[in-house]
Amino acid sequence: MTKLTDPPLKNTLIEYLNSIDSNANMLEFHKTDPVVAMTNFGLSNVEQAALLSGNRVVVATVVGISTDAGIALDSIEIFPNPNPV
Repeated sequence: MTKLTDPPLKNTLIEYLNSIDSNANMLEFHKTDPVVAMTNFGLSNVEQAALLSGNRVVVATVVGISTDAGIALDSIEIFPNPNPV
């Protein structure tokens, strides 16, 4: 059971999204080879599949946030082929 004094649980997927948002080199690595970038960062297969799906609802569910909190997922840079031609 989590106590009020326990540190917040680590969420690697959120940390990865924040890293892509704040680090140009990380974003470029993700764009070049997202699977290797995510694996090296420590994302699980489920987290990787969610992110690669490009589905914000799936990502929000895996992260454990409400889809209404999807503001954190607004960067189209993180999703592969957000506007396929």
